[in-house]
Amino acid sequence: MARTTKQRWNLIIKLAFALTFVVVVGDQILREKDLSLMWSNFLAHWSRGHVWMIGIAILLMPVNWLLETAKWRLLMRPSYRVAWWQGIRAIAGGIALSLFTPNRIGEYGGRILFVPARYNWRAIVASLTGSFSQNLVHWSCGLLAGWYLLSRSVELPVALGRGIEILAPVMCILLLVVYAHIPRIGAAVKGYTRPRWLRRFWESGGHLERISREELWLAGLFSLCRYLIFSTQFVLLLVYFGVAVPLDWLIAGVALMYLMQTSVPLPPFVDLLARSEVAILLWSAYAVNELTVLAASFFIWIINLLIPAFLGLFAISTVNVLQTLGYEQTKDPVSNDRGHRSSADGVSAGEPR
Repeated sequence: MARTTKQRWNLIIKLAFALTFVVVVGDQILREKDLSLMWSNFLAHWSRGHVWMIGIAILLMPVNWLLETAKWRLLMRPSYRVAWWQGIRAIAGGIALSLFTPNRIGEYGGRILFVPARYNWRAIVASLTGSFSQNLVHWSCGLLAGWYLLSRSVELPVALGRGIEILAPVMCILLLVVYAHIPRIGAAVKGYTRPRWLRRFWESGGHLERISREELWLAGLFSLCRYLIFSTQFVLLLVYFGVAVPLDWLIAGVALMYLMQTSVPLPPFVDLLARSEVAILLWSAYAVNELTVLAASFFIWIINLLIPAFLGLFAISTVNVLQTLGYEQTKDPVSNDRGHRSSADGVSAGEPR
């Protein structure tokens, strides 16, 4: 493939993605019939001295994604050392691709654009591990929140109440046990005969075996911190828009919303509507207005996803897509496996382990 042809295809791919991004996101925003009402609601509360809530929610956004970058770099480290700026661009690119894919699976495709082609599958494995870590936090908090709300909202039979009290912690413990044994799962996978068409993915499963127990738990801590940040953002925005619900019910309800978001594969924008329906059900006793929940969900979507997605769109425009996907050979065959560090990989050879 001639160089000019490669450049042309790179440009076509980037333009196609940018056009799809603008069309899909723009269509979803313009199709929102309550947009003007949500904006009026936003301005009304802005004038009441509640600006600090919006300010904190916005300031927490970069902290949230820096933690995700740190987690992904940590889980990539056994095979490839990702520089901070490289990791930030990868995370932002993944956000951009995730905006119009179910359950945000586009994140994986976005991140592999920022690592050499030989590490693409390992980047996906590291991302899947990070996602499982994040989902583990969502499932655990959601199960405990469900138990908390059920035990206080209805008169349950004694046997059923005891069953829920036992089931929620047991499920959380089982999930933690599975997570703690991810390296062993990676080792077990290597022992099975791999299908020919899954060869590269199967081999990348060995990356799991290299992740240490300490790295897994640190990644879990990053996930917990992220959860505390974006649940705090959501609670602040719900209060800002006038959701008058006791704080414990508000926090538990948010946990259940994130549990639903994790369990049901929906595109991010469709998920906004689903959240409002769940909120109405959970907080029906407090006469919560659906529009206020929808407005809070919409603005947290803008802060946490739409703004970083535009940065990711710009980041993707700077990469050689064909090269990072392996359709164009590079001149740098340097291995960056653990124990083989090189400044050619975008980090200092003296970076500490």
